[in-house]
Amino acid sequence: MRFFFYFCLLIAPPALADQTADFLAARDAFRAGDAVKLERFAQRLKNTPLEVYASYYRLHLGLENADARPVLSSVEEAVKDFLSRPEDTPMIDRLRGEWLKQLGKKQQWDGFDAEYPRLLNEDTELTCYALQSRLRSQEQTALHEARRLWFSGKGQPDSCGPLFEAALSAGIIGEDDVWQRLRLTLEAGNVSLAKQLAGRLTGNHAVPPAVLESAAADADRYLGKLAPEKLTPDKKHDGQRAVALFALHRLAKQSPDLAAARWEKMAAYFPDAEQHYFYGWLAYEAARKLDSRAQQWFKAAENTPLNEQQSAWRVRAALRAQDWAE
Repeated sequence: MRFFFYFCLLIAPPALADQTADFLAARDAFRAGDAVKLERFAQRLKNTPLEVYASYYRLHLGLENADARPVLSSVEEAVKDFLSRPEDTPMIDRLRGEWLKQLGKKQQWDGFDAEYPRLLNEDTELTCYALQSRLRSQEQTALHEARRLWFSGKGQPDSCGPLFEAALSAGIIGEDDVWQRLRLTLEAGNVSLAKQLAGRLTGNHAVPPAVLESAAADADRYLGKLAPEKLTPDKKHDGQRAVALFALHRLAKQSPDLAAARWEKMAAYFPDAEQHYFYGWLAYEAARKLDSRAQQWFKAAENTPLNEQQSAWRVRAALRAQDWAE
C-alpha cells in the first residue's frame, strides 16, 4: 500500500500529491500515537476526500486515550457525530465496530443496542457482546446461540467468556460439548486452551493437563512411554486416546515416517472411527511434504470427515499421482 501511495505522488497533480503526502503523514502519526502531529495533518486534510480517514484516526486515538470522564464525554460526542454522517464509507462502519466494543466492555447496553443495528461488518467479539445484551431479556435464546460459538479450536474473545460460563452453569453446554471442543483445540495445536478445557472434564473424558503438556513438549518420547493398555477402545480410556492422537498428529507434522512407525504399533488399540480419523491427518501431513504414501493413507481414512485443508491436499496428492478417479 505504501508503494501505491508513493506511485500516486509521482503521477498525481500537485494538489492531489500534497493530499496523499499529508494522508501518509497522518497515518504514520496515528500508528505512532502522536496526537499532536496527527491533529496538524488532519487539519490540512479538511474538505478533501481523505478527511474521513484522518477523522477516523483522530477518533480511534481518542477512544484509546480517553480515561477521564470529561475527556471521554467529548470523545463520545465526536464519535456520535462521525457515526451520524450521511455518506457510506468503510471507515465509518469500522469506527462503529470499535465504539460498540467500548460500550460492550463497559456494559452500556442502551447505547450499544441503539447503535448495533447499524453495524455492517460484525466479528465474534461484537456477536458475543450483542448476546450479552440479550441475556437481560432472552436468556435461554442467547445462551443457545452462544453454544454455537463454543465449537472452535481457537481461543474466543473475552466478550464470549461470560456467555460460555453461564451456558456451562445452565447445562446448555455439557461435558460432551467440552470434550468435542477439546478435540478441536488439539487438532489446532492450541495446547493452552486444551489444558483449560481438560480441567473441566471428569470420568472417562478426564485428561490431566500435565499429560497434555508432556505430549506437546516431545510427542515421540511421550508415545514411546505410553502403555498400550491405556489405549484400549473403550469409554474408560477416551481421554488417553485423545492425547495419543494429538501426539501422533504432532509427530506427523515433524515426520510422517516417525508417526507412521509409531502408529503401526498402536493402531489396533483404537476403534475404527479413530483409526480413520488419524489416517486423515497422517495423509494430510504426508501430502504437504509431497510424500507418495499420502494417497494410500487418504484412502485408509475412508469416510472420515475432512476439513477444507485436508480435502484440498487430498486433491493435490491425486493430481501429483495423476489418479483422476480419486
